Amino acid sequence: MDRALTQADTNQLARYAHRLGGSAEYLGGTDLSALCAEIEDLAHAGDIAGCRARLPAIEDEYRRIVDQLARTLSHSAPSRPGRYD
Repeated sequence: MDRALTQADTNQLARYAHRLGGSAEYLGGTDLSALCAEIEDLAHAGDIAGCRARLPAIEDEYRRIVDQLARTLSHSAPSRPGRYD
């Protein structure tokens, strides 16, 4: 997304936002999905400044989800490597 913003490539930015939003929705990240939908709409409207203003919120929410997933996965990992029973 950063590169698309730097290049003012609104089509690519909309595609990235759409893909990330869909993945976030699949994982239950509704806040991230909603932020991505905003960026996608702004990109389609050609509003680079609006997209740039929302990118920090997307980055923060993305980090929050990744951290939460990492914690969840670390708690569900098998106690001994190679044992899955």
